[in-house]
Amino acid sequence: MQAGQQSTKAMALADDGIALYKAGRFSEAQRTFQTAVRYGREESLGRQQMCQLLNNLAVVHISLSKYLDAESNLKEAFALLDHADAKAESGTKLTRALLLNTFVNLWYVHNQYAKMEDGLNEALELLKEENKLLYAGEMLWQIAVLRHERALLEEGSEAVNRLESLYKEYAENRTQANTRAYRDEACCGWPRFGFGWDEKVYFDDVEKESAVKISMLRAGFSQALAEAKEHCQNGLDLCAELDSEPAFYLARLLAIKSDLSRDSDERTKAHELAREALEVAEKLYGREHPAVAGYLLKTVAARVFLEERSQYEPMVARALEIMINGFGERHYSTARALIMSSDFMALQGMGQNILLEREQLIKRGIDTLGDLLEPTHPDLVKAEVSLAEIYRATGRLDEAESMLKDAIDKLDGQPESIQLLLNIRRTLINFYMRLGRDDELMKCLLTQKEQISELSMTKPQRVGRMMELAYDFSSIGKFDYAEELLKRGLCLSSDGDDWYKAFVMKLAQLYADSGREEEARSILATIKVAEGNSSNALQERFKIASILCVFDPDEAMKRAQEVFDTACEKLPECAQPFGFAAALLIEEYLRTDRLDDAHRISNVLMTHKNSMGLMGITSIPVFLRGIASAFSEKRDKRAEAMYEKAVAAAEDVSGFQPEVLEYTLGDCAEFYVNINQAEKAEKVLRRLSALRLDLYGEKNLEYAGTLLGLSAIQHELRKSKEADAMSEKAVAILEELDAEAELLIKALELRVAILRQQNRHLDASAAEDRKKALLRVQRQKPAGGS
Repeated sequence: MQAGQQSTKAMALADDGIALYKAGRFSEAQRTFQTAVRYGREESLGRQQMCQLLNNLAVVHISLSKYLDAESNLKEAFALLDHADAKAESGTKLTRALLLNTFVNLWYVHNQYAKMEDGLNEALELLKEENKLLYAGEMLWQIAVLRHERALLEEGSEAVNRLESLYKEYAENRTQANTRAYRDEACCGWPRFGFGWDEKVYFDDVEKESAVKISMLRAGFSQALAEAKEHCQNGLDLCAELDSEPAFYLARLLAIKSDLSRDSDERTKAHELAREALEVAEKLYGREHPAVAGYLLKTVAARVFLEERSQYEPMVARALEIMINGFGERHYSTARALIMSSDFMALQGMGQNILLEREQLIKRGIDTLGDLLEPTHPDLVKAEVSLAEIYRATGRLDEAESMLKDAIDKLDGQPESIQLLLNIRRTLINFYMRLGRDDELMKCLLTQKEQISELSMTKPQRVGRMMELAYDFSSIGKFDYAEELLKRGLCLSSDGDDWYKAFVMKLAQLYADSGREEEARSILATIKVAEGNSSNALQERFKIASILCVFDPDEAMKRAQEVFDTACEKLPECAQPFGFAAALLIEEYLRTDRLDDAHRISNVLMTHKNSMGLMGITSIPVFLRGIASAFSEKRDKRAEAMYEKAVAAAEDVSGFQPEVLEYTLGDCAEFYVNINQAEKAEKVLRRLSALRLDLYGEKNLEYAGTLLGLSAIQHELRKSKEADAMSEKAVAILEELDAEAELLIKALELRVAILRQQNRHLDASAAEDRKKALLRVQRQKPAGGS
């Protein structure tokens, strides 16, 4: 075969490889690119053509998470261009920019932001010199996004202005409007350009897409929430006019919009937007393309708060199947999908089976990421934090604390990971708060306060963090720190901005909770409540009612009832204020012994429960349980029926929040015991023991306590064999767990009674001896000893 024919063959194979790559057939594309490179080397293909072939191979290696191979390909290509003769060749600048773009993609995977911006700037200048303005725009877009991630606000806004100017320059020269870069959705949406990658485009499409990009970036860099939302909505409106690639833009806008979302209405809109992006992606790429897997997970992330696991789990399974088929098991994207799948499952409860499944998924993901990424990479750190949460939930507290501290140490000093750092420290704050470790908690809170003030971030990010931290300080009674943060947040916000009103409301609530009625009333007098009956407007009215409830309960109840009635007429749109108002009304009615009114509100809730959303209906069994308990205290005959309703409502959400069912069953069982309904109590306790076994496993005090309660009821019902088995198992668990002596003594007392009921006097005597031994040890302990 002649050299020219061989060269033609190499470039034809490159073309075939790109087609395979775009179809999501990465392994076939890799083999094809490797063959093309081999042909090129054997026949001494031209320098720039050889660089293009090596670049193609690097691209597919990055997509397959073969990062060392990709780096080797790119270094070989740069070595060709660095040859003295190369600089004089036409097209060298464009080829160098092509390689830099791919190298920046590799650096992005490894979180090397400084190298990325240097590479992008060099590529930008080369492309501008070659008058490739669309490609130059891609580089500027990436620069602006990088600066947004690092919260470099002035520099980021400057990059957006430059991008806008560049697009205007492009618009003045329509002769260039024929090709654009391919959007590689299977690899972070990275632009691919050069031989074989470019796609035909019409000028009008470029003009619209450019406007969408500018709107997205303006939203990200806006310092006022209202302004950011306006830019975001403008981008969404422009997306509706696009005929090409709308999935990419919809997904990016979804990411921005989710950052801005602060209520259920926004989450619902985000869900609709994600679903639309998924439908577009499936049409663009086909249902089995790896790019579609990413859109499936985005859609799940948007809808996970709205639906039960059975509704979205098939989407997660489909996404994983697509990724494994396209990339393989040991791949960056597959690993992240495994961890995302585990995080979604966290919303479905904390049962032992769920926790075990989550732990296995996370460890599979970490095993892969640990091989591919540096120990300080944010994606690996996030995965380790997810594992720490599993350790906390399963009682491995030392391991959990150690992992969280290590995660903070790894991210400290990474400007692009500030928000992740603050998120992880807040996880550690909640960890210490649950355990009552006040010294460590306060140290964490003060460090968080210091970094929120000093580290670089956008104004919406900073004020959001201040509000979050003010809530944490308030929850532990540190009102001075909370007040300081709220006042600083007010100074940073603008009058009329969403955040400004939120800070005013929170400050009024703080003053009310800390007994400063005059100051709370003074602030309330300045609040101009939103007009209309939108969900947000009703939320504001509810918050005012909640504040008033501290010192003017009659006025608060009147306002809460108005919110409740108005929201009821606008379900499901106003489900959130409807549920909040119901909670306030029921709580206050129970406090003031107005049980009939509390019952009336609960009946309305039950009538409309299907309109309240998944998060809303989890509150219904809590309300019903409270009313049932109040009925029971008043010896009201309606107590039993109300407990039955509460259990049924809790069963409805047991897959999502099993702890709600756990507490409801516990209260219901106690009620039946108190009214001497042993058979009904036994039935409820059987269900509770099965639930706690699933939630906590066999070696658990809560489970052992339930077995004891069940065995006591069975002893009363003279079900001797069952009572014997239950009590024996309970005592064994308590002894293995080294339970407190008093609890074990009570368990042994019950055990003795059960054994005597069966005329097993020798066994009863042995149990009695164990009890007496424990009592002797207790008496021998010094006063106040442990």
